[in-house]
Amino acid sequence: MTSIEVGFRSNPIAETTMNDGWLSKEISQIIVSPHISFPKPPGSLLRMGPGPVDLFSTRFNNTFAFDVKATVAGKNVSRDELKERLLGLQKHWKAEEVNFQDESEGPHSETVVHVSSGKTISMSAETEVEGGRRVIKKFTLDGDPSLFE
Repeated sequence: MTSIEVGFRSNPIAETTMNDGWLSKEISQIIVSPHISFPKPPGSLLRMGPGPVDLFSTRFNNTFAFDVKATVAGKNVSRDELKERLLGLQKHWKAEEVNFQDESEGPHSETVVHVSSGKTISMSAETEVEGGRRVIKKFTLDGDPSLFE
């Protein structure tokens, strides 16, 4: 007779809620990703065939819930506006100069980020597990508003 061992694995989603720098990793990956914008074809022509992958948008969509509630520089913004503000931040983001500090983790994460030119921003996120992955449901980004333009 053959015996079968049954074991239980730990939940990989639960493991990511520990102090692992999840928020800083996710935001950094989004910000450093290339953004590819496709102009709308004239008339009703459809763009056909494969094209370059917009990693910025892909990572943004995988990180932020569809119904995310966001505040940037004290102003409530839509999901699309949040994406535009992060693209604005991308212009000021120099990976070699960015420094994350005081990161707290769990379902509510906060961190302070030193961006280039001595400017500092803070961000906080409330997360949930949706479809087996951790997503940001509420996001706050504070700092000099010119960094998000």
